[in-house]
Amino acid sequence: MAFLSRQSRKPILIAAAFLLLCGLAFGSYRLFGSPVKLPTAEVLRKDFVDYIEVKGQVKALRSNMITAPYSAGDLQIMKLASSGDKVRKGDILVEFDTTTVKQKLAQDQSALKSAEAEIQQSRANAKLKEEQDVTDVMAAKFAVEKARLDASKQEILSKIEGEQAQLKLSDAEQKLKENEAKLKANRSSGSADSVTLQQKRDQSAFLVAQDQSALQALTVRAPLDGVVTLQNHWQPPNGMVAFRQGDRTTPGVAIAELPDISSIKVFARV
Repeated sequence: MAFLSRQSRKPILIAAAFLLLCGLAFGSYRLFGSPVKLPTAEVLRKDFVDYIEVKGQVKALRSNMITAPYSAGDLQIMKLASSGDKVRKGDILVEFDTTTVKQKLAQDQSALKSAEAEIQQSRANAKLKEEQDVTDVMAAKFAVEKARLDASKQEILSKIEGEQAQLKLSDAEQKLKENEAKLKANRSSGSADSVTLQQKRDQSAFLVAQDQSALQALTVRAPLDGVVTLQNHWQPPNGMVAFRQGDRTTPGVAIAELPDISSIKVFARV
């Protein structure tokens, strides 16, 4: 094998040195250059929730109808919850005008006080009569005893004096009977008057209790937690419209509906 000359080997060495430098440069770039950026995401172990749109109905299995109270006078709505309001048990749903009921309550309370005053006066009068009648009876008994004592002396008295003593005894006994009868009659009359006045007082107390119940009924509160749905009613010339503040109604009419939230169910085809 023939050896290359010194001049022919020089280009080869230069080319080899160039390739070596290129390799070293590429290696340095791969070694010290910035890493390639790739998209990443954090992965966690938890529940997977997906949403599916379906058509159906939401219904409450139990519902309370709020109606206008009975025997509560003029039913004009002064305050009313709105449809869609969320209420809790005990919250005010409807307030009706209380003017008429309060006036009647004041009149019946006055009548009750008057009836109680009459009872007290009647008892005082009966007590006075009782004391007077008892005093009269005691005096009559004393007179009878005295007349009987005088009549017992008939043997030592003259005939005329003895007859007079007997007449006095008879008069005293008759007076005693009259006073005892008067005492009994006044007691019976006082008892009858007391019964009549007590009945009058009880009637007034019943009316007062009735008025107080009617006044309390004019404020309607939510019987449970729920969402208010106002009911419609006929109102010329607009026809069927939902109840609103200022409207008048009649006893027993449905004002609003209050579904029981705990009984709500969803009905749908999946």
